[in-house]
Amino acid sequence: MAVYLPLHIHSDFSNGDALLDVDDYVKWAKENGYPSIAITDHGNLCASLYFNQVASKAGIKSVIGLEAYCAYKKEFESEDKTEKKERDHCVLIAKNYQGYLDLCWLLGQAMRNTFYYKPIILYEELFKYNKNLIVSSACMGGRIPKLVLENKIDEAIEFINVMKSTFKEDFYLEVMEIQMPDQTAFNQWVINNYKRLGVKVIWTTDTHYLKPEHAEVHDVMKLINTKTSFSDENWKKRVYSSRNLWLKKREDIVEEAISLGYDVSLVNEFLDNTLEIDSKIEKMKLTRAPEVIMPKFADDSYAILEKKTFDALKAKGWDNRPSYVDRIKEELKVIKYKRMEDYFLIVADIVEFSERSDCLVVFYLDQK
Repeated sequence: MAVYLPLHIHSDFSNGDALLDVDDYVKWAKENGYPSIAITDHGNLCASLYFNQVASKAGIKSVIGLEAYCAYKKEFESEDKTEKKERDHCVLIAKNYQGYLDLCWLLGQAMRNTFYYKPIILYEELFKYNKNLIVSSACMGGRIPKLVLENKIDEAIEFINVMKSTFKEDFYLEVMEIQMPDQTAFNQWVINNYKRLGVKVIWTTDTHYLKPEHAEVHDVMKLINTKTSFSDENWKKRVYSSRNLWLKKREDIVEEAISLGYDVSLVNEFLDNTLEIDSKIEKMKLTRAPEVIMPKFADDSYAILEKKTFDALKAKGWDNRPSYVDRIKEELKVIKYKRMEDYFLIVADIVEFSERSDCLVVFYLDQK
């Protein structure tokens, strides 16, 4: 069975933007004989751990990445405070475990230092991590598609050359057929120029839901997210123009491309290039027992947790009640054994900050 590596896939961890359930996605891959699948959520890696666990259990390789928001430093730090800060979509894929850590670092820096409605990864920072990442030009929100559609061809080619010189053979131009005129026009530009530019091309789907019939449900989600309804005469401005964002098998892509007049040999070439990407990516296991993937609060985290716990017990006047002291000692022993002291300190830090900032704190149990 001919397959490809599904790239540019948004799961329901792209909050308010996609409906694709991770379990359903892995089940689809298993049923259709896809040995490797990817998730590239918008601006986050939140699905990565769960995706990796579910895929590994099913015997499928999880390819981990994200559709990042990127900008040059001078663009982000514009002196005009009223000016909207532009950002480009850019698909980033981890080649190996170090690449995954690099993505975590880049995203963490973006969250802390350059958050503007979305976490913005500065190109200057991204270019430092060119060894363990694969990069593609993304959808019409990408820098290259936007420049081409604005007829700024020289600027587009200049940026392509920057990406080529930085990421070498790990930079790809990306095309997809979502039946939107601008995307189709960009596809044709890529087809006409990719050989001259010396860049390989991949065919993706920009998936947001599992099946074609889920498009209307996706519209409902977008309207809820924007506090709009179908009774609003401008509701179409709140949803995606494309109704072609479902998860496609290779034969679906080829059949559709033929019906729209694409050269089938080129489509297959671009789909085969996704398999080339797959061959570059190591199989990863993000949970390596007994390793705990958790930021370190301090070098002496357990001592800090123990002191804070007994200080709180004393503040309540319960430090002389054996039943409470014994219970605390037992729970601290379990926390130390499970190496969860950093987790409790980090959560406590978040709660304390929220309370000082008059922010509502809600605790819930996720039983998924």
